[in-house]
Amino acid sequence: NTGVKARISLSSGFKAPTLFQLYHPLYGNRDLSPERSVSREIGFEKSTDDHTGKIEFTYFQLQLSDLFSYDPTTFRTVNIGKATTEGVELGGAYAVGPFSARASYTFTETKDESTHSLILRRPRHKVSGSLSAQLGKRLRSALGVRYSGTRHDIDFTSFTSRPVVLESYVLTDLSASLLLMPRIELRARVHNLFDKSYQDVYSYGTSRRAIYAGVTASL
Repeated sequence: NTGVKARISLSSGFKAPTLFQLYHPLYGNRDLSPERSVSREIGFEKSTDDHTGKIEFTYFQLQLSDLFSYDPTTFRTVNIGKATTEGVELGGAYAVGPFSARASYTFTETKDESTHSLILRRPRHKVSGSLSAQLGKRLRSALGVRYSGTRHDIDFTSFTSRPVVLESYVLTDLSASLLLMPRIELRARVHNLFDKSYQDVYSYGTSRRAIYAGVTASL
């Protein structure tokens, strides 16, 4: 009757090394073990009285063993023992008429238990938001924005590797779908609408502005 839902979960998993990580003649490591993880999560959700909106809170903790990392002296993937990731996520959604909006914020702390340092390429702050609209019976559009905070990485482009900090970035995506007839839908999406230059891995390129279009037919 209060409109509050509580949830709790416990799960385990593993991630196998790739063929490149195992068998590359220069950078492969045949002694790699699979990553293993134990995940714990507890969360709460509160809906509005008219069920047009809701807010969510989640605390999560992920414990990793044999985590994959990089050895800057050999450029090979290695297991680094244990690591911990934990944080909170706040989110909300609201719908009114043909419009619906959603936003979330995630704060994450990471720690390599072997070196007591941060895990590479994990942003501490992430924010996302979206706004969608049903424009008539046939047309639907959506605008999405994602923010990723600064991340720690290693520059392997020179002979002597060095720590670097990847800059934060904001990406905007725009999409639309048009129902041409009852079973055929035209879809289009613009990725990285403002042609933002960014990096998720130091010195690795990412997609600039890109346009995708297609047709979906259901039988």
